Amino acid sequence: ATGANKYFIFNNSKLKEFNLNNTQIIPCICHSKDIDTNIFTYDDFKKLACSDKDVYLFNGCKNEDDEFVRKYIEFGEYQKINKRYLTANRKPWYSLENKKTAPIWVSVFNRKGLRFIRNEANVSNLTTFHSIHNISKIETDVLFAYLLTNVAHEILFDNSRQYGNGLIKFE
Repeated sequence: ATGANKYFIFNNSKLKEFNLNNTQIIPCICHSKDIDTNIFTYDDFKKLACSDKDVYLFNGCKNEDDEFVRKYIEFGEYQKINKRYLTANRKPWYSLENKKTAPIWVSVFNRKGLRFIRNEANVSNLTTFHSIHNISKIETDVLFAYLLTNVAHEILFDNSRQYGNGLIKFE
């Protein structure tokens, strides 16, 4: 969670606008609608980036001394991004959560049931997906294959809520 997606999320156009480069950002899937396959590769990521999709997160802590990073941080302070609830409780306010990249994602909201994605690109994700980290001795690909089965979906469906028009939230 960023606390201010509009500020922290970047596409290539916004990077150029603020004179930032790939040393000040991290690759990240920001919108579940951008993923249309169960296996997400680095080539898929590059296609999204080339299509000017939102696929980066600002990480000012990587290069705080850079002139353009400082200007962007000041821009955030001018917009009072640093005063928002989540950002105000981080030190520094523009730092990101220290979260490991997940090898498997599951969509939080869906109208068609559970949607699992194998993150072979090893990119980060926002809260549009839950992260699944394999902490057992089961291989990640074996776990992923199981999660695609009807049995797994039935078990996991018990941990969901249904909203209007068939919207399902998995928790």
